[in-house]
Amino acid sequence: YEGWTDEETQLKPWAGYSIYNRTSFTQTVTIIPIQRAGQLAREKDDSFEGWQVKLMARGNTYADPGNMIGRVKGAQEELDKFDNPEPPTLSEYVSMTMARPEWKEEGFTTLFTSDMRSLEQRDGIWDVELRVKGEKGPITFSYDLEGNFPTEDAMVMLDMSTREHYNLLDDKIIEITEYSEDFPYRFKIFAGSPEFVASAMADALSL
Repeated sequence: YEGWTDEETQLKPWAGYSIYNRTSFTQTVTIIPIQRAGQLAREKDDSFEGWQVKLMARGNTYADPGNMIGRVKGAQEELDKFDNPEPPTLSEYVSMTMARPEWKEEGFTTLFTSDMRSLEQRDGIWDVELRVKGEKGPITFSYDLEGNFPTEDAMVMLDMSTREHYNLLDDKIIEITEYSEDFPYRFKIFAGSPEFVASAMADALSL
């Protein structure tokens, strides 16, 4: 597929890369050569406390596999180092983002490839948008839950176009065939107590 991947730990020939500097001052990027065959000089640390869901969208030609929502230790409800903006789109693409329009007033972008929140909070709603340009085939939407999601909680995704809802604690692939290049295809993901999820989804369906 063509499109942005998830975070990379190794530069590969003939690929293009994007570097995001979340500070307001100049940073230095040091590229460390591989020390020996099959061994990276610096490995990515995948350990975390909490839970996260990787969201993936794939068409016949373009894909966006590296999007993340969840609650992890150290993250805050407001914008912080765990929230990464969506990379710039190419001329044609499949792009999945989390929309945070309330952060526009603070001078930040409103579309994010990761929207991680505080582990101290239980209930939450994530607004997910799928944008497509140049893709001719159906889009498959899949997800992968990692970490320790509370067994007493629920996680449901609501398709705002079809009004269908899906239990994200089940392993499922969703196919989207009716989409437009003119406006985003929208989902809402609800996670938290079963009572909160049911109430929040009912409110969304009443709009």
